[in-house]
Amino acid sequence: MPVGHGEVRRAWVVVCCLGYSRAGAGALIFSKEAPDVLWGMSRCLFSLGALAKLMVWDREGCLHAGGGRPTDAYAAFCGQLLLDWYFCEAADPQAKGVVERLQGYLETNFEPGRRFANHLDFQLQLDAWFQKANARAHKMLRARPVDNAWNYVKNQSLRELLSARQIKHLRTQAYRPQTNGKVERFHQTMAREWAYGMTYRSHHHRSRALPHWLEHYNTRRPHSGIGNRPPLSRVHNLCGQDI
Repeated sequence: MPVGHGEVRRAWVVVCCLGYSRAGAGALIFSKEAPDVLWGMSRCLFSLGALAKLMVWDREGCLHAGGGRPTDAYAAFCGQLLLDWYFCEAADPQAKGVVERLQGYLETNFEPGRRFANHLDFQLQLDAWFQKANARAHKMLRARPVDNAWNYVKNQSLRELLSARQIKHLRTQAYRPQTNGKVERFHQTMAREWAYGMTYRSHHHRSRALPHWLEHYNTRRPHSGIGNRPPLSRVHNLCGQDI
């Protein structure tokens, strides 16, 4: 992977897939050590927009301590996010067939014929590809992954939260990505300007920078779609709460 100034580094891609909806995400990393792999997993969860209840993983050395037990780093990661874990049995690729199929599709559909200026360009292209891949009709599901996400369709906690805040929940139409085009554009802007627009010392520094970027985006950054005004200028007395 080119990283600038004529230098290249060996890289890997962490691929995650939701078992119910088959929605996927990927993150570029530069080692198989725990900090990089765990950052890749957190980046995928961020892209998918929700936390899973159970993380199913193969017996990667930086995650599996032996006997079905997690390493200290992986246990701390799951404990912080309140996730449970499960390790596939050795020599059992069928147990993770869903993600293997997605990874195979990634290798044959995304990688061939592409060129990347650097690792940031790779991640931007990968995010854009997953947006299209998640919007395609899945042969086995007979639906699009983005239209079938359990965490939005069957989430009791989400329904209770929306009801308490008097928010009406509208689902996007099947095969109509235009119906959520605004949030897709926001994801692209956030990836370009916050996630990959700057260099961070660690994923913790990246996370701490997010509230500052959101405040800038909402209150000061000109938005071309609304006459070069910041988004907050269009929000008045939302649900009786003066902003």
